[in-house]
Amino acid sequence: MSLDRTSEANDYLKAHRIPELMENLTSQLIYQQPDNPREFLKEYLTNLKAARERRGDGPKLFGEENLKSLFGMLDPVGSGSITKTQYVEGNKYVEGIINTQARVQIQKDFPILRS
Repeated sequence: MSLDRTSEANDYLKAHRIPELMENLTSQLIYQQPDNPREFLKEYLTNLKAARERRGDGPKLFGEENLKSLFGMLDPVGSGSITKTQYVEGNKYVEGIINTQARVQIQKDFPILRS
């Protein structure tokens, strides 16, 4: 493949956010470990498309309840706030679980965790 063709292919993939989609699909497969991966992916993509058409967020690997639980562990006395160090450690944990696209959505959905 020529350099121009490779560049064109990379531009196409970036424009349609294919690497993020593939990372999301792979993460879901690893996390869910379905018995029938093809059927799971078909259903997941169908749900993702439906959510996009509704302008929703789509399925999440790390949901609101998970984040509330994490925040509760970082704030055991229930003060409603955490230190910067706690935020950094919590963020490391979250980053180990979810992909970049999901992190961006969580920061939008949960402004309380912004530094």
